[in-house]
Amino acid sequence: MARRRALKGIAGGLVSSFISRNNDVNGYWGIGKLYSHMLKSKVDILRIDLIQNTIEPKSSEFEFRISKYYEWMMAQIEKQNINKNYLKNTEVIIEKLPKQADPLKLKCRVEITDHYNRECVW
Repeated sequence: MARRRALKGIAGGLVSSFISRNNDVNGYWGIGKLYSHMLKSKVDILRIDLIQNTIEPKSSEFEFRISKYYEWMMAQIEKQNINKNYLKNTEVIIEKLPKQADPLKLKCRVEITDHYNRECVW
């Protein structure tokens, strides 16, 4: 139980960092750059796999930042004394919500899957 609680805390930290105004991609607001990438790619959902260091749709512009998030996550895993092999997958998912009054509505969540295929979502 403590591991799942720790993973939820790590997932929450990742979400907070992703939406933070301090999330910087080449001098620009990170979530804004990701939104721009979504518009250019004409997709409503963007997936970032931290374990595999990939983004879908593909873009090399974000590789450095994704690797930094992976390093941060692994430092948190180590700090919580969790075996890194416990993680099967960690994915950051950003999706556009249906247009309402505000044209820019995004939802960001982190899904961490453990080696038992249980998901922790924040």
